[in-house]
Amino acid sequence: MNPPIFIALATVTLVLVTMDVIATIRLVRAPWFSQGQKIAQLFFLWLLPIIGFIFVWHFMNEMAPPKVTTDLRTWLESDEMARRLSNVQRDENLHSIEQGSTEI
Repeated sequence: MNPPIFIALATVTLVLVTMDVIATIRLVRAPWFSQGQKIAQLFFLWLLPIIGFIFVWHFMNEMAPPKVTTDLRTWLESDEMARRLSNVQRDENLHSIEQGSTEI
C-alpha cells in the first residue's frame, strides 16, 4: 500500500473513532435518555460511524435542556439587551423629569 494512501486511511479512521468516542461519552452521560434509548443509539453509532454520529449528535442537541447561566455579563453584552436597557433607562429618566416638573 502506498504511504500517502495509508496515512489518509489512518487519519480518516482516527477521526471517525475520535468522533464516535466523544459522542459515546456524551451519550452515556446524558440524563435525558433512558437506558434502552442509549443502547439503541450506541448500537447505531458504532454500526454506521458517520451516519450514526450525525444521528446521535443531532438527537443529543435536540433533547438537551437549554443552558442556563447566572452570569449576567453574557446576557447584558448582547446588542439587543443593551438597546432594551438603554430604552428603559431613557424612559425612567423621562418619567422622573415629568414627575419632578409637576411637583414643583
